[in-house]
Parts: sequence; C-alpha cells; structure tokens
Amino acid sequence: MTRLLLLLILSTIGRIASAQSITDISYLLKNRSYEKAKSSTMSMLQKDSSDARLYELLGVTNMSLGYYDTAVTCFDHALRIDKDSGYVSAWSYAYKGYSLLAAGKKDAAIPMLRKTVEMGLTDNSIRFASRILDSIDAEVPMRKYEDNYIPQWVTMEHSNIRYHFQDTNLLTAFASRFMRLHDIAYDSLNTIFQATMTQKINMYVWRDPAIARKITHRPLGFANGAGCFAHVSLQQTLGHELTHIFAWWAWGSKPTVYNRFISEGVAVCFDLSSRDHYTNARQAIIRYKVKSIEHIWSHSRKAKSSILYPLGGAFVKYLYEHVTQEQFRAIIKRQSPEEAKKILGTSDYERIMKDFSMLIGL
Repeated sequence: MTRLLLLLILSTIGRIASAQSITDISYLLKNRSYEKAKSSTMSMLQKDSSDARLYELLGVTNMSLGYYDTAVTCFDHALRIDKDSGYVSAWSYAYKGYSLLAAGKKDAAIPMLRKTVEMGLTDNSIRFASRILDSIDAEVPMRKYEDNYIPQWVTMEHSNIRYHFQDTNLLTAFASRFMRLHDIAYDSLNTIFQATMTQKINMYVWRDPAIARKITHRPLGFANGAGCFAHVSLQQTLGHELTHIFAWWAWGSKPTVYNRFISEGVAVCFDLSSRDHYTNARQAIIRYKVKSIEHIWSHSRKAKSSILYPLGGAFVKYLYEHVTQEQFRAIIKRQSPEEAKKILGTSDYERIMKDFSMLIGL
C-alpha cells in the first residue's frame, strides 16, 4: 500500500510539473517569445514524446516563426496521438489549416479548417477556423448568415493581386480604377520592402462594412500577413493593409518579435496617403495625455488606436529617415523597445527617443 501510494504521489507530482511547464510555454507564446517556447517544448518532448499537447505547442511555435511545413508535421503528430478525442485535435486541425494557407496551399487548408468547425469542441477554435474560412471565401459548415445572406464575389486576377469585389460588376469604372491604383501601390511598396511571397495577395473589397463585420467578426479593414489576404472597405488608404502583408514578407525573413506600436506604425507610415504624420502626432499628443513614447510602445496592446496610429506612424517615419537601412529592417522584424535598444545601441536609442519626442512636442 505504501509503495502504491508513493507511485501515485510521484505520478501526481509529474502531472503537476508537466501542467506548470505547459503553462510556462503558453505564457512565452502569448508574449511572442517563440524561440524560447520552441526550446522549452522540445526539451519536454525529449522526456515525454507521447503528449499530444506538446506536439501542438511545438507546431504553434514553428507556425509563429514561419516554418509552416515543420508546423504541419507537428500538428500531424498531435492528431495521431489525440485521435480526434479532444480540444488538442480541434486546435491542431485549425492551426494545420492556417499553416497550409500561409504556405500557399489553400485547397489543402480548407478541409482542415472545416474539420475544426465540424468537431464543435471549443467555441474559440470554431471561431478561429470560421474567421479564416470566411476570410478566404470558403463555405463554413453549418453556418447561417443573417437573412441567409452570403456575399457573391466577383473575382479578377492580376499579376500580384487577386481582387474579389462584393456583389459588384467588374465592368464599372470604379472597379477598374481601384485595381489600377492598387497595382501601382503594390509596385511602389515592394521597392521598399522587397518581399517575396508564396502566393498572390487576395484582396476582398467590401461594399457594405456592416455585412463584412457580421461575416468576418471584425471591423474593416484588416490583413493577414502570413495568409496573404486583406479585407478592405472602399474608403481605406491604398497602402495600409498592403503594407501589413509586405512587412511580414519583407527582406526575406519573418517577424520574430511583434509589437502593435511598430506594426500599425509601419502600415500608417507607408499607407501612401498625403497626410503629414508629424503634424498628426502633435495633434494626438495635445488631444490625449501621453506620458511618453516608450510608455505607449511598451503598453501598445492597451493603447487606443486614436493614439497608437498617429504616434506609431510618425515614429516609424522618423526611424526610416534617421537610422541605417539595416537598423530599420531589423526593428521592423524585432519590434519591441528592448530589441530596438539592442539594435541601435543604448546611447543612440536614447538619443532618438529624445529627439523624436522633442520633434512632436512631447
């Protein structure tokens, strides 16, 4: 009895330790510390290669780092172990679909995403898969839209962008002009970002933003860099959502550290509008009580768009004009203030923050 009790205690301790380690890995993923998460997961798998959850987490780390083929292999391992029995399978199908889509394999991705919806195991996994299916104009199983409305997309293939217009006759002068301007924007932006993508950009052009929100569950506009698609309204700037996609694929490498201040700042800076970014930043500072640029940068998840966009756009513009090309590229890929300090060096980082703050009146 004593020996059995000891084994039971040791087994319980092992499960608690494993659960804590998985919690630690999840925390690293939440904070986009992908390399650390990958190393921790692989270390745990060396001790226990029968844990489907660990293979799912390893797949997520590889997917987040842009290693989509490796991610798919990890999700396949998780699915073989879990055997469609729980939430690990639901999420593995969803993430496998996303990875396949990001790798340019849309036809293979759709059945995986539909499988998640059909399993019906967790609301979050269903919502995740449904959003992607909606975003790429693929039918969602068991989905009923309000008044049974489903947009009828009219599609036109161009060299680099595949345009999808909501219920719009492509022969109209508007559609022709829209495509011509965005083709020019594509070429203009790519001279800066030098991106090599795995597929054409799919651009969904919504005539009715209210319907778009009901179907995609998000306000317009938005883009998915890895998946090479964007959903836009008719009133948006030419370059904003395109830049989100370009920044993901720019200069032959994927982003490794994400921060909303820089990510949205890049899109605002290169939106191809005629706005004065420095003036907009000054006005935002007058309108809102901004403590410091570093405070906004470090707390970008909580920052209002009305503050984040003008300050981020102006700051990225300042970086583009005042640091070397290599430094600018590195900051776009490693977007946190801590990484920027490493890239620029402490003294130059502090000088740039001080000079920029003075420029915009902070």
